[in-house]
Amino acid sequence: MKKGLLIFDIDGTLLKSETLHQAAFTKAMRAVGISDINTDWPSYRHHTDSFIFKENYVRSKKKIPDNASLEHFEEEMMRQLDHTAEVNEIKGARDFLTALAFREFAVCFATGSLRKPALYKLQKAGFSFREEVLATSNQHLSREAIVNHAIARAKRFYGQEKFGTMLSFGDGAWDLETAKNLDLSFVCVGPQAKGLLSQGADHHIRDFTGLSVDVLEKLTSRYA
Repeated sequence: MKKGLLIFDIDGTLLKSETLHQAAFTKAMRAVGISDINTDWPSYRHHTDSFIFKENYVRSKKKIPDNASLEHFEEEMMRQLDHTAEVNEIKGARDFLTALAFREFAVCFATGSLRKPALYKLQKAGFSFREEVLATSNQHLSREAIVNHAIARAKRFYGQEKFGTMLSFGDGAWDLETAKNLDLSFVCVGPQAKGLLSQGADHHIRDFTGLSVDVLEKLTSRYA
């Protein structure tokens, strides 16, 4: 039995991939015929690939995209990412997740990215993970729905009806807002994310090198 569940965002939290993701995303939209693109990412109601693609698709083509259109766009994103030389981890992230595999915490991933790009980026950065605990924006437009899907996947994968504590890791204001909406404790990751403490984040780490499993156990015990 795992005593707690750790929910990880991917881009900007585990990977230094936000810039390359946004570049591939924008180029892929142009490749599928979307010319009028709003790149003010924080302005969107939902910070997910599927929602942002839908909003730009509707504005450009005056119709709602179907599943085939989203799949076509996802393949275009993969073509753009294929030109990426490397994807780097946030310092210490791989070792930290490897250590968790031998301890008492369950792990799942909840990302606003589409599924194939998310898998590609994790694999490119050398992460070992189980696809069964990955939830993406292919089926969901909102971050809240994606996180709930990740939690449900984790419950099935680990064979548990509930976890004693659930702790969410993210780097953006949208990650914190999602955690608040779902009543989850939140750890903000990265130097630029420290300001989220004043907005209600529970804890801040610069990267994963200073977060040992022992420290994590002490942190989660505060929320049990």
